[in-house]
Amino acid sequence: MKKIVKIVALPVMALSLAGCGEVMESTSNLIDAVTETIEEEDKEVVQPVVQEQQQQTATPPAVTQTTTAPATQTVTNTAPAPAKQTNIVEKDNSSMTHVQVTAKDANVRAEPSLKAAVVTAGTLYQSFEYLHEKVKTPDGRTWYKVSHNGKTGYMSSAVGTLVNEATYADHYTNGGNTIIATESSANVRSEPSLNGKVVHTAKKGEEMYYTGEVVHASDGRTWYQVIVGNKTGFISDRVSSTSEDYYYGTDETEFLITNAEGNVRSSPSINAGVIYTGKKGEALHYTGYYEKTSDGRTWYEVSIGGTYGYISGAVGHVQ
Repeated sequence: MKKIVKIVALPVMALSLAGCGEVMESTSNLIDAVTETIEEEDKEVVQPVVQEQQQQTATPPAVTQTTTAPATQTVTNTAPAPAKQTNIVEKDNSSMTHVQVTAKDANVRAEPSLKAAVVTAGTLYQSFEYLHEKVKTPDGRTWYKVSHNGKTGYMSSAVGTLVNEATYADHYTNGGNTIIATESSANVRSEPSLNGKVVHTAKKGEEMYYTGEVVHASDGRTWYQVIVGNKTGFISDRVSSTSEDYYYGTDETEFLITNAEGNVRSSPSINAGVIYTGKKGEALHYTGYYEKTSDGRTWYEVSIGGTYGYISGAVGHVQ
């Protein structure tokens, strides 16, 4: 727009100079000079504008954004190694002095392990000196440390049981104490409890080797540990008795009631249930067994129509 205005003004100046040749030539020269000046001015004016436009239209440099992916973290869940199970060694201060073999054969090993070397062996009812040490192994076994003929080792509780000095001595001098079944069917159980598994059922009068171990249960029962064959278990005092308290006689065959009445009870106890009441002078079949109880009474076993019971000596006598 600036250039156009200047060029339009030049003809006016030229017209005012018309009519003079020299003036015309001078005018022409003047026009050329002015035109050159204008062009020079335009160059000076336009060039910055062009540069400014070039600067405005210049394409900004591309910005390269580099995205760095987060480092991959490898998480390794390493479970803690299970704790190594070890043997538990216990000192035993009980009165037990020997370990008696309860199986046909029993190995004594150098260490409390089935993989350990055998240092000696025993047979049924043989006894080994107990060194008052128990070892419980992770496989659930209990081992007794024993000594025999100068050799020391370990015997598993699966083939041996602890006995005390009196039982050990009695076994080798008098044949051992015995427990006698007093009922027609007396169960020997794996544990001193009515919930224990039945490992043997003894018949009335059957004798079983008594280890000397006694367990007094909370229900009032006393359990005796016995050995039957190669099995060890417990039998209740309700269906058995020790040989010192239980006797057998062969001469007398009857029990004569001398009181007005005589109660026959289910077990040798004043608290046991009455299963029969006999009258004075009545003679009951006597089996030959009798038992002495801690209250001083003597109980005689009698049979009534195939049912067995006990009658106190305080109401009669045998004949």
